[in-house]
Amino acid sequence: MRHGKSLFLPILPHTRTREDVNIQLLLTITVFFLSAFGTLFWLSIPLVIQVIIDKVIVQNSPEILNLLGVFLIVTTLIASASEIGLAALTAAIVGNGLARNLFLKVAVTLPKVLAMLLLMAIYSPQLAFASTGLTALACGTYYLLKRSRLVAECSSEPLPLSFRLPLTLIVLFLFWYGASLVLAVQLSLGQLIAFIILSIQFVAFLLSVTAAATKPIH
Repeated sequence: MRHGKSLFLPILPHTRTREDVNIQLLLTITVFFLSAFGTLFWLSIPLVIQVIIDKVIVQNSPEILNLLGVFLIVTTLIASASEIGLAALTAAIVGNGLARNLFLKVAVTLPKVLAMLLLMAIYSPQLAFASTGLTALACGTYYLLKRSRLVAECSSEPLPLSFRLPLTLIVLFLFWYGASLVLAVQLSLGQLIAFIILSIQFVAFLLSVTAAATKPIH
């Protein structure tokens, strides 16, 4: 067990006691599960929207529509609250030196990225592959431009202006390609809308992570 904990030491701050290591691991695991919990609420939103488009509107069910509308609002509030709480907890942990910022970012990022990618692949492997490939291309291009100092700093922007155009183009291409799948009866309209919502979150999230990773440390 001691050898297992030693694997985490390179990514955790240097400590002198075993209790400190246990606290660091517990906090990191807590952040990971809180991130996964919040991700579940965010992922439920496009699923409910799909149900509204494919089922509720077609069947003309205003009662179910109102119920699902309330569910969407409550889910969004809970997801936002969990995200704010998670950000505050992460900042407190890093501020107190209980864990390193990079490792906590991985713990927060990993569940969200994997869950979104999995759900996108379930909806449409073709669209998921296209979304992942185009996002990787955009992130790689930004990284190379950043290394060449061709991208201006936008420190106050959560998503740099240089990413707005790639994000828009990726979403438009996915909508175009997805619409062709709808016409080919390989995807329903509700599934396409749900996928577009997921892809916007997925692409914007990875672009933001890339921008943060390439930001110089002062």
